[in-house]
Amino acid sequence: MKGPIAIALGAAMIAGTARAEPYRLRADAYASAPDPAAFVMIQAEAHERTPILFDAEALLWTGVIGPRTNASGGASADAGTEVRGEAVIASVRLRDTARGWDLRFGRLLYQGGAVRPLHIDGAVAALRSPTGALLEIFGGLPVLTNNEGRSFDWIAGGRTTQAIGDVATIGYSYWQERDGGQVAHSELGVEGAVTPAKAFALSSTAAFETDRFGLVEARLSALLHGRVNRLELFGARRSPSRLLPATSLFAALGSYDADSVGLAGLWRAAPRLDLSATVTVDRVADAPGATQSLRAELRLDDRGDGAIGVEAERTSMPGGSWTGARAFV
Repeated sequence: MKGPIAIALGAAMIAGTARAEPYRLRADAYASAPDPAAFVMIQAEAHERTPILFDAEALLWTGVIGPRTNASGGASADAGTEVRGEAVIASVRLRDTARGWDLRFGRLLYQGGAVRPLHIDGAVAALRSPTGALLEIFGGLPVLTNNEGRSFDWIAGGRTTQAIGDVATIGYSYWQERDGGQVAHSELGVEGAVTPAKAFALSSTAAFETDRFGLVEARLSALLHGRVNRLELFGARRSPSRLLPATSLFAALGSYDADSVGLAGLWRAAPRLDLSATVTVDRVADAPGATQSLRAELRLDDRGDGAIGVEAERTSMPGGSWTGARAFV
């Protein structure tokens, strides 16, 4: 077997009440071979509907890294198992939909606009106006693995968007990271979307590194959609050397761009059955690659609060390939 095989199993339990099931508990397990590795993630959410909506979420990761083998098939010099664990997400969210404000704090993943996702210990505050304007401000300390910290290391930034009627939206985002009081990274994002027809939409995002100017990531999408079914043609360009931290081993291995063109579709085959597929053609370091994924989801009620399904994915990239399957309840 040339490529590693990964199998993921998921289970979700939803406790129902007369007010629309405010509690959810989910567990996922993952294992890979031939290199022994496994982890379990537990995610819990609590929703309480009051004048202010309340969400609490925790995602805990724990894994056992098994002994590795050398080229001859025997145990390597550093053989032995190691148990690791970390809180990936532990956050609280308060929302007032009537007044248009939103506050999140704790360990969270900020993902907004065109800039890259940020994993921080901090807070995100958002305010939306009746005119269609959105303002977000966020800040905190970057999360590093193995509890490794750096003094005077912090991230702060913001995002603003403005809707132009029902036809278009334009927005900007920016963040800056400082290490030891000096600028370590900074990024500017630009986003836009236009809907020239009721069933057709175009969108684009681009992110630029401003401390050493260059393109981080760009994406263009054309979406044809109905009330449920949709078909999307998209293209993306990424620069891994700019996405990864300068201290990352992968960033030190070389600088190359990754391009991808793909087609994604969703079809409601039955009133409660959704089928989706994604196919991409990729280029990494001037070498070809491809991905294919399939997903089937059967909702257990009209609102979709409960569902069962399966999904599978095949990824072929230069120097390796990956095949995975997952079932969820």
